[in-house]
Amino acid sequence: MTKTIPTVGIIGVDPVAAGFVSSLARPGGNFTGVATFAIELHVKRMALLKEAIPGVVRVAALIDRSQDLQGLVFESMAQSAPKLGLRLEKLEEPRRAEDLTEVLRPEVLTKFDGLVVGSGPLFWNNRTRIVASAAESSRPAIYPERDYVDAGGLTCYGPNIPVVFRRLAELVDHILKGGRPAEIPIEQVSRLDFIINMRTARTLGITISPALLARTDEVIE
Repeated sequence: MTKTIPTVGIIGVDPVAAGFVSSLARPGGNFTGVATFAIELHVKRMALLKEAIPGVVRVAALIDRSQDLQGLVFESMAQSAPKLGLRLEKLEEPRRAEDLTEVLRPEVLTKFDGLVVGSGPLFWNNRTRIVASAAESSRPAIYPERDYVDAGGLTCYGPNIPVVFRRLAELVDHILKGGRPAEIPIEQVSRLDFIINMRTARTLGITISPALLARTDEVIE
């Protein structure tokens, strides 16, 4: 973020707690945008994975450290896991696309009952590889966005990215017309998608309860 050029963007953490802005209602600086509150979303993903597959106990977390420099996301997940009846372990943190092949090799993933995939451009750009690795190891995974489910992933819970980017474009337009970022509230993400790919569920031999299916935003058959 700069002190002179207005900045509009997505911020994953709580921007107030992280010290980026003074408040959501009045950021007070040169940044505004949409906050996704990634910490809370990652904990919710663990809960949904457990609800979808009650037998899941040992869970791996794939986290992009560039999106969690202070380690707050994994720390919160680790604190919440025992309350959900889960044992959480963090996989080795990949720094490049090439690292994913080693991190997600079958002899690693088959040690776990399930996988929680974090957000970030490294993972999104390599979503097909990540989904394929989970499939090769026959392990259920929950992802941050629907693009992973469209690629064959089991389920996702997270922001509807096209909706977020449309809103960011509207904020940019507001600033170009004279609005000041310091006075434009940072918005919380307005739409979260919970999607289940039933084709993948059947391939993995997973039966999703009718109660959970009733809460989904979309079921891919």
